[in-house]
Formats: sequence, C-alpha cells, structure tokens
Amino acid sequence: MDTYIRKPILAGFFYPDEPLFLIHTIEELLKEIPPTDISPKALIVPHASYEYAGKIMATAYASLLKKHFQIKNVVLLGISHHTSFRGIAVTSKTAYLTPLGQIPVEESTVMKLLQYPQIIMFDEAHIKEHCLELQLPFLQVILQSFSLIPLVVGDISSNNISEVLKILWGNQETLVIVTSNLSYYHHYNTAQQLDQMNATLIETLRWQDLKHDQTCSSPLMGGLLQVAQQKALTAKTFAICNSGDTIGTKDRVVGYGAFGFYEK
Repeated sequence: MDTYIRKPILAGFFYPDEPLFLIHTIEELLKEIPPTDISPKALIVPHASYEYAGKIMATAYASLLKKHFQIKNVVLLGISHHTSFRGIAVTSKTAYLTPLGQIPVEESTVMKLLQYPQIIMFDEAHIKEHCLELQLPFLQVILQSFSLIPLVVGDISSNNISEVLKILWGNQETLVIVTSNLSYYHHYNTAQQLDQMNATLIETLRWQDLKHDQTCSSPLMGGLLQVAQQKALTAKTFAICNSGDTIGTKDRVVGYGAFGFYEK
C-alpha cells in the first residue's frame, strides 16, 4: 500500500523525474570518472541538486562500479535538516520510492535496531528529509538490486553514531554511506581553505578535530571516522569543490566533498 512507501519529494526539482532522462544524467556523470580497481567499504557523499553537486557525487559512486554485484545492503545515514529530535530515526516505511522504482527497506534490521537507546521510530524525519533521497538514484543505476537501511540523524554524539555503525558494519555485501556537505555559506576563498582542512582531517581519520560549525554534520562524519580508525581503514579524497565552482555565486557557497574508506 502507498501508506507504507516513502515517496520522493525532490524528483523534478533537484534531479530529473523522468526515468530514462534520470538514468542518462547519472550515466553521463559516471562516465567522466576514471574506473578504479579497488572499491571502498564506506563513503562520504554530499547532498545537493545534481546541477550543483552531481559531478562530486559521481566520483564517489563510480568507485562502486567494479563491486556492484557484491553489494546487497546499503546503510545510509544523513543529518536531519527539517525536523529536530534526539537520536537516530528509523522508519516504519517498507520501501523508498524514486522515479527508478522502489528500494526495499531491510525491516528486520530496522526492528532489531530499536533495542538500542539511541534509535527511535520517527517517520516524520524521513518523510521531510532530502539528503538520503538524493543518493538513491545513483545507487539504483549502479547496484540495481539492494536493500536499504535508512537512518536520519538528529542531535546525537559521534560516539553513539559509531556504536550503531559497528552494529551494522557487516561484510563485503554491506556498504556504508554517510551523506554530508562540507562548509556552509562562506565566501569562496574561505570555503576552499576550510574544505581542504576538513579533507585533511578526514583523510587522517582525525574525527576529534572536526568542528561543528565548519561542516554540515561533524558528529555524523566523526562517527564514521571513529569506526574507520578502529578498523584501520585508509581514507581517500575523490574530489572537492563548492557551489561557486558549479552554478552558484562565490559570495556564499556550500562545500562538497566525496571520500572513500578502504579496508587494508
């Protein structure tokens, strides 16, 4: 029934709503990226209109092309931009819908997560949130068939996020994606400096040094970096730019960065 489906809110606005054109748009973005032989266990990917951040997003998702047949489960986390709450919100919806079709939610895993104190059932956080939705068409084009564990993050510490990530980490069939932008609403030159600094912190897994006011979600990225540090992963920057490099002005820009985390 439709009441159990999380419907898209940005199709036709932040990305194409016509399926064939959406597939073509993503394939054109992906084909510009040189192929890689090694695929990451986890990603940090920005969220914005494809006109603004699509090229940066593609640099992350292109790294999955060689591994696409292995990935069966995607753990996807993004910060809540519209609803205030404490903890991490799961959903009672059984699927997320995009113009490319439905993606099933891994319901059994969602129900198991509810035993942990930082997890709450809160559909409103999912219905209004855009950052997870923007990742899904890329995943549908590359992976074709997979289950989703969507998590919207509210007010919570990096430590609590890392605890949940370790529970969901899984094996080679599980991909972890954190969607977060970098700096917000600085002048172009300032943003470049801040984003390069944050890229260095991410590459060196220095989660304690991420500043709350210099990224979209330092606790969310910090939670992933904690796990990456504990599991001795290596981090790689795929690409960095900001909205002033794409179609925006340079007086108040948003920073975008894509990063991969690899098992040794």
